Amino acid sequence: MFLYKMLKRYWKIIIVAFFVIALALVGYFAKQYFSAKNKPENPTVTSSDLISSSSTADNQPSEKISLKKISDRPVFDFFGVSTTTEEIIYVTPSGEVYRASENEDTQLSKQSFSALNSIAPSPDRQKILAAFGDPNQPQWLVFDLIDKAWRPLPNTIRQAIWGANSNEVIVISQKNANKDLVRLKVGQNSFSEDVIWANFPLQDIDLIYISAQTLLIAEKPAFFHKGRAWELNLKTNELSLAFGPAYGLWLRQTIDRTLVMKYDNNDYLSIVSPTKTASWQTLPEKCESGEGKIYCFLPISWPENAEWPDDYIQKTTFTEDQFFVFEENGDKSLGLGNNEKIDGLKPTIIKDSLYFLNRRDSSLYQLMPFSQTPSNPVIR
Repeated sequence: MFLYKMLKRYWKIIIVAFFVIALALVGYFAKQYFSAKNKPENPTVTSSDLISSSSTADNQPSEKISLKKISDRPVFDFFGVSTTTEEIIYVTPSGEVYRASENEDTQLSKQSFSALNSIAPSPDRQKILAAFGDPNQPQWLVFDLIDKAWRPLPNTIRQAIWGANSNEVIVISQKNANKDLVRLKVGQNSFSEDVIWANFPLQDIDLIYISAQTLLIAEKPAFFHKGRAWELNLKTNELSLAFGPAYGLWLRQTIDRTLVMKYDNNDYLSIVSPTKTASWQTLPEKCESGEGKIYCFLPISWPENAEWPDDYIQKTTFTEDQFFVFEENGDKSLGLGNNEKIDGLKPTIIKDSLYFLNRRDSSLYQLMPFSQTPSNPVIR
């Protein structure tokens, strides 16, 4: 009875209070609804689209980053001709030569070869040194980008690299049972030889030209073998041990010839020329240099039970990569999106574009504008 009298006395006050609370709730939810409706939608990000992490005043993305495949067919290897022309040249697994284009790629040579082993651009990027056939007895040729013609080198050559310029090749030449280390002068239709070291004793090696005075000679990388590398003085023919012995030892020179990368199964990757203290967990083919910076693809994780680097070289294992730029004022990672689909090789910067070969689909990719690439990955 007491409760009934109290409610009867204050019922008008209770109704008014309830009405005020209801209006407040309606106003709050209406505000939330219209705020959400007017807010810009988040962009849809696919494997070929990236969004810059830089923001405008209202914290919205300021620029769209494009990651796209630019080769019309499988790519064996590629290189940039110059920063001025911005030309990208690539060679297919069968040896055909193309110039990459936003539309249809331009074919520079229809000639094809069986079992292409390697290609290397000349120091001036106007010629291509290529080997095909049996890796133990390859055939070597030079392609001229100016007249678009292939010219064979002597069939005695077993190993070759560019020397000081596009008219000089350092080769190992085998005649009968003898192998010589030779400086080969390459003319339009002629050759002249200068023997550096007669009866060259080393077997199964790679050559790296450092300067007119220095040549690096490295045993081919192997998981089960402690490899070594030597420095040969081309003026005095003095040979000294430079690196090793170490399992999996792998040396590779960057395309611009400014750095030599050294990998082994204990120390991973480090720079050996010029000497720096930096060291990263990646492979030599995943790094390039330019404009005082080093660009590398770093595996997010390393496949278990793989024999490094053999399984990677033989393409029996792949990696999932993240992209890094290393410079004096600090290192930074850049988002490339869907990195489980990227096993990147030879990152090349031309103007404001990053070009790289994706080992998973043997295609050439372009990321642009490179300067606007986000500092942190957008897609994991």
